[in-house]
Amino acid sequence: MDSVIGTTLGRYRLIERIGRGGMANVYVAETVGGQARVAIKVLTPLVAENDQFVQRFRQEARVVAKLKHPNIIPVVDYGEVDGKAYLVMPYHPLGSLSDRLGQGSIRPEVGGQIIAQVASALQFAHENGVIHRDVKPSNILLDDLGNAWLSDFGLAYMHDASLSLTGSAMLGTPAYVSPEQARGSKASALSDQYSLGIVLFEMVTGQLPFEAETPMGVLVKHMQTPIPLPRSIRATVPVHIERVILKATAKDPDDRFGSVAEMNEAFQAALAHALNPSLHAAPALIPVPPSHPTIPLPDTG
Repeated sequence: MDSVIGTTLGRYRLIERIGRGGMANVYVAETVGGQARVAIKVLTPLVAENDQFVQRFRQEARVVAKLKHPNIIPVVDYGEVDGKAYLVMPYHPLGSLSDRLGQGSIRPEVGGQIIAQVASALQFAHENGVIHRDVKPSNILLDDLGNAWLSDFGLAYMHDASLSLTGSAMLGTPAYVSPEQARGSKASALSDQYSLGIVLFEMVTGQLPFEAETPMGVLVKHMQTPIPLPRSIRATVPVHIERVILKATAKDPDDRFGSVAEMNEAFQAALAHALNPSLHAAPALIPVPPSHPTIPLPDTG
């Protein structure tokens, strides 16, 4: 059993651990007196001894404080008690998109809303000089109304932040990381778009594009191996949606959409046509990105 369960940090009593990571654990907590339940993110003991990680944790609080958006999880409190740094956020008992994907396929209309809301959150962050750098299903929380909330800005890069806090080494999760991040290059808004494209790939096919025996093997595939065609995995994927995924996950950032907002606009048009072709005309078929090998794809579908 986690030794901190039942203990109190500030005015919060930890009840149950609901998330575990290398940098921090996440708990359900209640305010002293039991008035409300919250999620509280606490630095792990070993990480808490590293001043660089503590500074990054504090930076996350500052980053989210400036990002007031209806689809970004807010930080409602921050504190440090007896060497334990913690962030307090609203509690979403339904869990994450990762949890939802583990239960089976998602209805297209629901998936369309999730992508639209996450894209809106990312676009807002990008316009405010913040790159998330770790977009993945476990960082997309869902509420009881089906709304998506982008969370965990622990690896976020601010254009005006000290490079000593972010460094140039690869940051992110191997399964969703962009080729440029895998190479250790500086991430950009286009890197977040790539990761969102991988999330979309997983949503429509039910699996990730790349697997390997080691995390490094996955990174190498992101850098070198063309992404599999979604229609080769699930033949019912509409070709217009497939093309959106191929462009968003192009190896060369210059071959991607100009922004996540542009990506979402193309995806929503493709989805609307797929759901009701008699009401919504087929959008122009997006060309296969130059960084992807020439592939035989139909011109319509």
